[in-house]
Amino acid sequence: MARKKGMNNKNRKLKKKYIYFFMEGSKNCSKDKYIKEYYGQFQDKAVDIGFRFISCGDGSWKNIEKEINKEKRNIIDENIEIWCVLDKDKNDLDKINKECVKNNYKLIFSNCSFEVWLLYHYENIKIGECSQKNYENILTRKLNKKYKKSKGIKFTLDDKERAIRQSKKIHEKYQRLEEKINNSFNCTNFYMILEKFKEVFYNFDLE
Repeated sequence: MARKKGMNNKNRKLKKKYIYFFMEGSKNCSKDKYIKEYYGQFQDKAVDIGFRFISCGDGSWKNIEKEINKEKRNIIDENIEIWCVLDKDKNDLDKINKECVKNNYKLIFSNCSFEVWLLYHYENIKIGECSQKNYENILTRKLNKKYKKSKGIKFTLDDKERAIRQSKKIHEKYQRLEEKINNSFNCTNFYMILEKFKEVFYNFDLE
């Protein structure tokens, strides 16, 4: 049946599975740029799963919930996954994780900030203090110029594979210890996003 003129897109039915990434920060922030750049190398491949990226403003869980509820009102389909991407900052990650588990969302976190993920791109990295100031100081030394969040950093595919290995090792260590997320210092499971892209797009291997 032809679609009636003027029919809006509310309550639209999705034809294939989608993963929605609800990300703290503004559009084109460092986290947003990184994910879209990595995704960009795959996006022309034909697969039966799609991806949506929604920027949620400041890093509060309240804003992310608001954006999730807004999107869910417009979609009648159970074939979606919701991934929430945010930093520790002032958030209670353990409390947020309970909400995510209850609603069948996946929590992607960085403790204390996204910059810890960037640090894991460097070989044999020694991080030390879990603080934004420390992260930025180390990145400044690595870059030989002042690190700016708005600029992002260009990494090679080998660097990104190293980041997956190194951050995954730390995350799995905290999991074995059954440590609270709030106390999992210098820890991130951001690598799961890259692994998901590789899994979806023909089990793509960068090595």
